[in-house]
Amino acid sequence: MARRWRKAALKVKNSQSEVKGPHQRYFNMLTYKLHALGDYVKAIYMFGTTDNFSTQVVHDQLSYVWNEPLPSCAPEDHHQMSKSYRQFRDIPERLHRNKGDVAVKDFLPKLKDHILAHLLSYDSMEPPAFSDKERNSIMIDRNRLYRHKIIRVNYTTYNLRRARNSLNPRTHADVMVLANGEQEDGGLIPHPYWYAQIVEIFHILVTHAGGDSHNHNSEPQRIKFLWVRWLARDNNHVSGWKAHHPHRVGFLNTNTADNAFGFLDLSQIIRGVSRFKRGLI
Repeated sequence: MARRWRKAALKVKNSQSEVKGPHQRYFNMLTYKLHALGDYVKAIYMFGTTDNFSTQVVHDQLSYVWNEPLPSCAPEDHHQMSKSYRQFRDIPERLHRNKGDVAVKDFLPKLKDHILAHLLSYDSMEPPAFSDKERNSIMIDRNRLYRHKIIRVNYTTYNLRRARNSLNPRTHADVMVLANGEQEDGGLIPHPYWYAQIVEIFHILVTHAGGDSHNHNSEPQRIKFLWVRWLARDNNHVSGWKAHHPHRVGFLNTNTADNAFGFLDLSQIIRGVSRFKRGLI
């Protein structure tokens, strides 16, 4: 026991003799605050103290912006969209910012043609050629497009059940609609469907000053629609029931097709495109 005490006392004595004068410390990123002490005063004058900053405010704002819950709807309803007005796009600013982009070529005339076709009960996928005077009868409230994150579409499955697609521009953007039944190039039997990819989901508030409108309410009307990029069927690809291959589609060439982008009424959507490769019908 005495020997153990002597060893302990010797260690304390040796350690005390070694601690003499300042120790040299090397730069270490784990203790960077100690090396930056000389810049603290200048930084406080420029930006304020560190307790004035918090990422919580920005995080809460982002959660509020992107949180767009949809309550459950009846299976008989064709579609469902949020009624939120939080996210909007200013049309003149949007067109100016994307000037030269083929996606927004004739954006405003096409939008007004779609709105007029909707109000006058025309086929909004192939609206007639409206005049500038007729387009000027459409007044867009605040020149705003109200943007949405998701829509739901209820449809009937192949086994006559009701099902629902959640569609959004990011992960499930492809939709199918009924074709107009016109004969295709080369006398081919017309394909019954058209396909499109959702670019953005909007609603808009408009007032129609024309006398032909079926709704003469002076209050702005809420119109829901999709901005889409159309897909065309590849007629050179052997497909169909006899070939045992599904049809192949691709984007319309934006350099040669003026209707590569367009607007689609939500009521015309049949359902999202089936993903047979993943076993989803």
